[in-house]
Formats: sequence, C-alpha cells, structure tokens
Amino acid sequence: GNLCLIVIIKRQKEAQNVTNILIANLSLSDVLICIMCIPVTVAYTLMDYWIFGEAMCKISSFVQSMSVTVSIFSLVLIAVERHQLIVNPRGWKPNISHAYWGIIFIWGVSLIISIPFFIFHQLSDEPFKNLSYHSDFYTNKVVCIEAWPSVAERLVFTTSLLVFQYCFPLGFIFICYLKIFVCLRRRHGKVDGMRENESRLNESKRINMMLISIVVTF
Repeated sequence: GNLCLIVIIKRQKEAQNVTNILIANLSLSDVLICIMCIPVTVAYTLMDYWIFGEAMCKISSFVQSMSVTVSIFSLVLIAVERHQLIVNPRGWKPNISHAYWGIIFIWGVSLIISIPFFIFHQLSDEPFKNLSYHSDFYTNKVVCIEAWPSVAERLVFTTSLLVFQYCFPLGFIFICYLKIFVCLRRRHGKVDGMRENESRLNESKRINMMLISIVVTF
C-alpha cells in the first residue's frame, strides 16, 4: 500500500501537492522500517538470540531510529502546512519546493541523531553467561545490545531523544491541530449557506480528520 501510494504521487502531476508529498515521505520511512527492521526484529524475538551479524545489529537499530524520526517530523511538517492553509490562509504557505527542502532537512537531522545507535550497538554473549542453568543450546550465541560507556551517558541520550523525538513534536502537532479545530468551528458558524463554501469546509474537515487519525495511530 505504501509503495503504491508513493508511485501514484510520483507519476500523477495533479497529486503532487505539499500534503501528498509529505505523506509519500511518511510512507517511504514506513517502507524502510518494513524492509530493514521488522523481519529482523520478528526473527530476533522468536529466536532469543542474534543471527544477523554485528553490521546488521548496528544498521537495523540505526535505520529504525532514523525512520521513526523521519515519520514524526513528516507529521510535523504536515501539521504546519495544514495550519497555514486553514488558520493563516493569507500568510506564508509552503509550496512544493519547500516540501522537498523540508524532506531533505528532516532526513539529514534524523541521520545525525541516529548515529549513536550505530556506534553503541554491538554483539554480546554476556546475557547467556549469567543463566541459572547450563545449556549447550546457548553456546556461542550472542545478542544485539546498546553498550554505552556509562549509564549516565545513556540516560542523557535517551532522555534527549524522548524530548526531541516524541514530546516536542507531539506538543507542536497538538497545538497546530487545536488551532485548526477552533478555526474550522468558527468558520462553520459563518457559512452563509452557499453549497460551494460548505463543500470546501467539509473537504477541509475530512482531510484534517484523516491526518489527525494518522497522528493518533502513530
């Protein structure tokens, strides 16, 4: 579904607007997770040990963090675009060029903040050394773990990532859609009965409800 959406937006010129381009970018990050992370995670969970080598241990964690960050900030850019279109229609509005530059920026930022996952993930057999019973099954088995120089450094990074990757974007998106909701409620009371105006209002509501559902689901 995500791949089909990307192809449709790429091929159909009329579908290439700011919102759809950002949704395509969101779909691309989801596809990356599906290809690089989900199969590995499922196999790792079922087997209880790592079989994919140290390079994949680092790459999988790095890609997962990068893709999640891209998804979150794609939702932020979508919220900004909807806010400007509905709340501030006479002010600055992002165009397609802005959307592409925004995408480049969030991929760059996501790559940078995900580098620690690549650096500090490694293979270890330590968990199997501390088993209360001896089993040949776990001989020469390893796990993929985060190995930071200190607990304090890991705590600082994890807390910073939580704020940057979740708390700040969620708060920003909430404020944007709250203002959109208030604006649409006010406009609804001012509709003069013309079918065209009412149709546009309903279309805006439909699009915004769809985008809000994406945010909530995420």
